[in-house]
Amino acid sequence: MKKISFILLSLLGVSFFGQAKVLTVSNNSNSPGQYTDLQAACDASAINDTIYIHASNSIYGADIKKSLTLIGEGTLPDKQNLLTTKCNLNFSKTDQIISASGTKIIGIHGVFKLANPEGLSNILFDRCRGSIEYATYSITYKNILISHFVGSISVSLTNSIISNSIIMNFLNIPLSQSSSNLITHSLVLDANTSLNGCNVKNSIFYSMDKTKNTSIDFINCTLENNLFFTSNLPVILNGVNNKLSIDPKFLSPESGAVLITYNNETVEPKADFKVLSDSPVLTMGTDGKEIGIYGGENPWVDGGNGVFRYHTMPNQVPHITHMDILNTSVPLNGNLKVSIKAKVQQ
Repeated sequence: MKKISFILLSLLGVSFFGQAKVLTVSNNSNSPGQYTDLQAACDASAINDTIYIHASNSIYGADIKKSLTLIGEGTLPDKQNLLTTKCNLNFSKTDQIISASGTKIIGIHGVFKLANPEGLSNILFDRCRGSIEYATYSITYKNILISHFVGSISVSLTNSIISNSIIMNFLNIPLSQSSSNLITHSLVLDANTSLNGCNVKNSIFYSMDKTKNTSIDFINCTLENNLFFTSNLPVILNGVNNKLSIDPKFLSPESGAVLITYNNETVEPKADFKVLSDSPVLTMGTDGKEIGIYGGENPWVDGGNGVFRYHTMPNQVPHITHMDILNTSVPLNGNLKVSIKAKVQQ
């Protein structure tokens, strides 16, 4: 069945991505693809091709040197299937013209390292988890879109947007470099936060681990309609409608250090960041609606058992909804007749 699904994706891929090819990668023997090695698939692809990467027990790796769309099976897409698409990816360029700019990374769990070429830009991370890191400290990357992400971010950005994401921490971001960014409808779970040149709005900062040496610094930032429930409250110099020391009233049975020590390898869910019916976050937004990951134009959509740890499958991947085997027996060298229906998740 898996082999059939790969064939179906390849056929349908043309209608979604124009004339670009669709390649499949799998090092899972139970569901083979065209390639077992992600780097080989990237090398064989052309600019703007799409690569579907099957979930596996092992980690794929590749250097991305051209604009590609990489789509995994999700980061724990449901409670029953614990396999994820894990990749360690480096983004760079081959020359002054061809680079990883324009790449889309969807439904992948891993370490995403932005290498050192000037001008690397327009990269999308959607429904991913892990760590977005820099390879060279002094480089600033522009037009980076990060949505429905879980993990840490340690890159200097400009003209970029982080939305509906659960940020474990912002690590070592060069304050003099970052500027003109928007952080909206997100949840920051580590009070060690320093941001420069950002418009931060409709977000929740939550950390009650008093054993940590915490600090929250906003330099040249505008803060609008954010809620802070932390052990070390910030000094807000430029902002409106922010609330300090207010409990967001998460449904989660966990609190404090358990949330802070959450790591990307944890399998069993420990936190549910939906809120109680009397939570103040439900009407705090700049639009009068909910702040945090469940608000905004593109809210978090739960998969699996309904807690934040499980993403739904990436929208771009067609899913088989019905399959009939039309002939129950096949003679030698005969044809197996199969009827398949599929749809793209909305």
